[in-house]
Amino acid sequence: MRRKDKGKKRSVLFSEDCLVSLLSAFCAVIILIHLTASFFPKGRIWGINHWSYFSPMISLFAGIFVLLFFIPPLNEVTRKGISSLVSTVSFLLRRICVIGEKKKYLWYFILSLPFFIPFWLLRDRTHFLGDGAQIISRMNSGELSVNWAEPLEIFLHLRAFDLAHKFWEMDSATVYAILSCLAGVFFVFLIFLLAHFWGKERGERVLISLILLSLGSTQLFFGYVEHYSFLYVFIFAFIISSLAYLEGKLSWFFPLLAFIFASLSHVLSLYLLPSLLFLFIIKNKGNHWFSMRKILILGSGLVFLGLILVVYKNYSWTLPPFFVPLSVDSYTAPGYLLFSSPHIIDFFNQQLLVSSVGLIMLLAPLACRKTTSLFKDEVFQFLLLVSLSQLMFNFLINPGLGASRDWDLFSSVGLGYTILGLFIFIHLFRNKAKFEYLSLILVLCSFYSTVPWVILNSNEQKSIHRFQNLLEIDVKKSANGHFILIKYFEAQGMEEQAKKQNQKYDEAFPEQILAKEGARLAKMGRFERAEQMFLQAKRLAPKMAQNRNNLGLLYLKRGELNKAEAELKKAIQLSSHLSPPYVNLSDLYLLNQEYDLALDACKKAIRLKTEYPETYSNAATIYLMRGKLKEAEAHFKKTLSMDGEFTEAYVGLGDIYNKQALPQKAIEMYKTAVKLNPDLAMAHFRLGIIYLSTNAKRKAKEELELYLKISPHGKDAKKAQDILEKLNQ
Repeated sequence: MRRKDKGKKRSVLFSEDCLVSLLSAFCAVIILIHLTASFFPKGRIWGINHWSYFSPMISLFAGIFVLLFFIPPLNEVTRKGISSLVSTVSFLLRRICVIGEKKKYLWYFILSLPFFIPFWLLRDRTHFLGDGAQIISRMNSGELSVNWAEPLEIFLHLRAFDLAHKFWEMDSATVYAILSCLAGVFFVFLIFLLAHFWGKERGERVLISLILLSLGSTQLFFGYVEHYSFLYVFIFAFIISSLAYLEGKLSWFFPLLAFIFASLSHVLSLYLLPSLLFLFIIKNKGNHWFSMRKILILGSGLVFLGLILVVYKNYSWTLPPFFVPLSVDSYTAPGYLLFSSPHIIDFFNQQLLVSSVGLIMLLAPLACRKTTSLFKDEVFQFLLLVSLSQLMFNFLINPGLGASRDWDLFSSVGLGYTILGLFIFIHLFRNKAKFEYLSLILVLCSFYSTVPWVILNSNEQKSIHRFQNLLEIDVKKSANGHFILIKYFEAQGMEEQAKKQNQKYDEAFPEQILAKEGARLAKMGRFERAEQMFLQAKRLAPKMAQNRNNLGLLYLKRGELNKAEAELKKAIQLSSHLSPPYVNLSDLYLLNQEYDLALDACKKAIRLKTEYPETYSNAATIYLMRGKLKEAEAHFKKTLSMDGEFTEAYVGLGDIYNKQALPQKAIEMYKTAVKLNPDLAMAHFRLGIIYLSTNAKRKAKEELELYLKISPHGKDAKKAQDILEKLNQ
């Protein structure tokens, strides 16, 4: 692929000196900020303080070393040396293998393979950068399964783990690391394709390759344990194939395919949909069918958007808060609002982390007011739309969906504006010397930002130190991180560190200690003391949903149904995606004989994948009352799959089979119930009745007498006595 100029000349309407000064100044500022951030490892500058985990002398030396290349003579000498080296390597490669235009793609792939080695050698050791520690545990225990949010990513990793574990007994961490590095190889291959596509000269190709290779987001390929490595590659493939489509080099099928793979990798990549629609709308404007196609695409897009809105409106309660709240904060992120300083600082940290020079390559020409000539270019418009979509996605979506500082969810954000910055950069410069001078500075600045980030993650002690500092930025927001670190210390046999981390957690979350103690006392039946604990925790953290649920459950057990309902509803209001409040509400509504409300609460708890078998049993009971025997049977069986000794479920199945005129199956269910719990009165009563219907009078008499012995004043006691009297006569 080779980009056509379409008769356009590079713009000469701007001052190259302005751009050189601005970009050089920014790169110098980035380096100085790195040096300054070295003194604040616990500050909010988590996206640019990586040198703080190395000795001050190393940090200072690295910064001064890079700044030296701002001196033109040294810069020029270095560039000549690099150019000579590249020329020698290119010559040797050409001598080794004659590369034709068609074979270049194969050659690029071969050149990509050695990158697996640095990706593997500098791989992440602790898996603290995302939810990796939890994912490893869930995969090893068999709990990880394909879900709707990231089906393709999880499917690929599960199948790879099954094969690797079966034939080579690999653990899940190793499988994830290998797949991460392989994704990195494909990423490098795509970089070479883009460099070949855009770079008309060797210097341009080298600049494109090195800038993209030095993105902070490449950490995804250093043995990263999470579900974003392939997603990143698919998004990059979507951008590259879209550029080729706009240049007439590829069919529309390829960007569409890349978009589908990206969407299947993670549903949140649907933010690329406007970019996809732009491709299909903008292309072939002179075509006779252009207007009709434009209307169809726009109509389909609006329908799709409408469906998303309908689904979100109906089922948003099942999801954690996807968007950063505008005005009402939460227990886990107090004060963290859309336009709050912590969120805005996190947003800029993210950009500096994933692409330290990408934004300035885009913004500097705009500041010099010299990009007007590119505004009408379809490639510029497409990349601008991708960049704006990615930035808006990063700004609006809650970074606390996973672990604190959930950078990997937004790792692809820098791709759009970095590629757009490269597009502008290589299209505006005519002065080769200034282009090469700036190229070296930009590349060095980018590597200076990314290298310490990669190295510290490959070192266990540095990675732990960094993670501990992150936890102290927002204590409440980092609650999950404390558990991850404690589990890590325990798994590594670091008991003393685990104990200290537990103490830190207890000091940071006194309300959690009170809530746990309250739950313990409630199980012992000490309700008054438990209530005091829950109320004290409520005063410390009024927005703690789990404590409200515990308090509601306590009131439910004490029969204070109005107070219980109020607390449980408040728990749902604070955190609608937790299942326990719905479980407890279903019990409450059953007691009140409000069966519609009870069934609705059961359905919501089940949709949230409740771990309580009682919920399925409650739903089954209501279905049975309404004569929906198939639904009741399915829910009772689900109850037993979760708890094989849930006696009420056996009784329920017995009732179903009795209604279906299957007495032997009903008897089998009832007998299983009384075997598990000989004092289960209702099972004895039902056995007595069914034995009576099958003329087994002696057995019927025995079961009814047992029923009366266990429950002499039960609701069916009068009926049992009447039957026994008749049998005795």
